[in-house]
Order: sequence, then C-alpha cells, then structure tokens
Amino acid sequence: MDKILKQCQSVLNDQYNIGDCIIASLDGGLVNKSFLVKVSGKPRFVLQKISDQFESTVTDKINIVSKHLISKGVDAPQIIPTTNRELVFKGSSGNWRLLEFINGFSKKTVNSVEESVQLARCLGQFHLYIQDCKGIEKKLRRERGAETQLKKLQAAFNKFPDHDSIKAVRMCASAVQKNQKYLPSLQLFPERILHGDPKVSNFLFAERGSVVKCMVDFDTVGWAELSWELADAFRSWCNPSSEDQLAGTFDLQIFEASICSYAETVETSFPVEEIIHSLSATAHIFLELALRFLVDAIEEEYFGWDSNNFNSASSHNLVRAKGQISACESLLANWSEANQVLSNL
Repeated sequence: MDKILKQCQSVLNDQYNIGDCIIASLDGGLVNKSFLVKVSGKPRFVLQKISDQFESTVTDKINIVSKHLISKGVDAPQIIPTTNRELVFKGSSGNWRLLEFINGFSKKTVNSVEESVQLARCLGQFHLYIQDCKGIEKKLRRERGAETQLKKLQAAFNKFPDHDSIKAVRMCASAVQKNQKYLPSLQLFPERILHGDPKVSNFLFAERGSVVKCMVDFDTVGWAELSWELADAFRSWCNPSSEDQLAGTFDLQIFEASICSYAETVETSFPVEEIIHSLSATAHIFLELALRFLVDAIEEEYFGWDSNNFNSASSHNLVRAKGQISACESLLANWSEANQVLSNL
C-alpha cells in the first residue's frame, strides 16, 4: 500500500499541483482503485488509478456524461484536467484521473425498504435525464446470459488446467448449470442509454438518513436493454448479504418497493413490459455474474479482491460466485410471489 500511496502523491504533485494533502484508499471498486484526497483536512478530490480493462476513451465518455447531468442540475463526479489540460495522466505507474469529491457515502447493501425506494427513484431519474445525452457511442449488442460466460470458463480451464481452485470452480459451475434449467425465457428489447452498473455501491447517500444524492462510476454508461439494467440493480439491492458473503438471498419486500418506486418515477417514459421483464433477467444475471466470478477465480486478473480477508483473488471470487448462486436459488424458490408483485405495475 505504501508504494501505491507514493504513486498517488507523485501524480497529484506533478500533474495537478496538489502537494500538501492526505491520501487514503477508498473501498468499493471492483476494477479501478480509488483514493480520497484531503486538502487542509477536508475531502476535496477522488484520485483513480484506472484499470487496464478500460480504454482511455472511457474517461472522455465519463466527462460527457458528467457535464450533461450537471447541466440538468444533477450532482455528478466532474473530472479535473491535469496542468497540461489532459483528462487522463498516462505515466509509468499507470493511467490516472482526478475527480471532484461529492460529499456523501456509499453502502454495500440495502438496509431498509425506504433505501430501496430512494435508490429506485434516483435510478429512474438518471435514466430520464441521460436519454438525450449526445456522444455515447452505440456498440455491438452485448451477448447476455450464462452460455457466453460458460464458454469463457471453459477457455479458462483450458488455459490454467493445473489451477489450485479448479475442482471448487467446477463444482460451482455445475450448480450454475443445474439452476439454468429453471430459468425463465428471455425477450429482446430496444437498447437505451443506461448506467451499466447500478449496484448499491454506485450510489451516494447523504451523510444522515437514507436519502440518495446521486449515482457515480460512469465507466459503464452505454447502450443496453432496460430489463437487464434493472435486473442488475435488483440483483444487488434485493440481496441483504454483500457480494463478499457465501449465502445470498432475494428479499421480496425490497424487490416490490424498488420496482414500484422505479415505475412511479419513470411513469410512461419506458414501456412497462421492459420493466416487468426485469424479473426474468434478474434470475439470469445472478448466474451470469456467478460465472464471471468463476472465470476470474481461475484467471485472477479482472476483479479487485480483499487481501485482508482472503488469501487470494481466487478464494474471494469463489465466495462471490457462491453468493450469487444462492441468491438465484432464493429467487427461484419464491418465483410465484415475485411474479405476483409485477401484477401491481
């Protein structure tokens, strides 16, 4: 940690003329590494070391999205250029960007129905505001579901046949395939400009209470289906356990409050069929993410991991995968009750 903090200090001093400051690591990011920068004892900036998984053009997109939202009066993390007026500093220690600090805090789990109502309202407002954003490139439609990830997992098995975790990963993959048999069918819907990663930790809460201030982390903003976006939200919000826990569940009260709040927020702006279909997509996305974690349990190169509580990236990703599988099983066990919620929309 000392090494990366020294890198942070060097970048801040040389590229942003910020010398006298206190730097601390921020939790929550699975890909980029983020650091809180305090000046004169007060939080002022967030410095990010950008993962190699993201192209430098992603920061240009973040800048577009942030400026668009700010123009509509919405809080958004604004990028601060270097002294050379670059959005990203590309150095020997990696690629870096600096953002203005927004006062608030993030959470790993949803703790109440009221929080879920607030989250859904914020997500709905984000969707309404972002639809007319110009400059978001439309790419090839992403293949969704477990089958694509199963192919990647097989490739990982072939590449690392002697990995220590291969037996445990195969057992988890078998559990995924067993649950696949019970998944509902999927429909195809038009793509819209969406956040791309609406998990609970990508929302900022006000310092007191359950009021949600805004969304952050715009690396993933792009064109996608609304049903999958909502599914990714419900996957996160409706599981009272964090992604670092073995036993995941699906909370029906949180689901009902969330989907009803979202529908009330967007009213008729999006077809109700797309909102309703998010339940089916939620079951699929649990297993899709479980497989993504299993792939990285073998490759150990994509997701960040907690070295304080796990002895390897592989062991952490195995726990994450098992949590997603059990949450999917919880949803499937209460499928009829979850479907009943949709009749209220």
